[in-house]
Amino acid sequence: MSNDIQPTQKHLSIDWIESNSQTESVKKGNFLGRTVAQINPNEREQNRTNSKLELGETLSMLANTELSNAILSFEKDSAQSLLNRKAQVIATNRQMS
Repeated sequence: MSNDIQPTQKHLSIDWIESNSQTESVKKGNFLGRTVAQINPNEREQNRTNSKLELGETLSMLANTELSNAILSFEKDSAQSLLNRKAQVIATNRQMS
């Protein structure tokens, strides 16, 4: 590890410098006793759009899970017979070896 390049005050990462300069130029306000940064309307709209897409994907996954569970509960006898058949095949293979 002695050969690793370590950041120093003279050699800070570009990301840190950019984020630091951005936070200095951002308007700051006070909300419920805390200092908060006020984002611009375009960034707010982009965040809302991304949140809606993420929510849509999550709801879709939940709906697919619910549908799968409904199918499995409806076909409970078929699922049980498949499980029994699988257990029978495994038992037969163990007896042969």
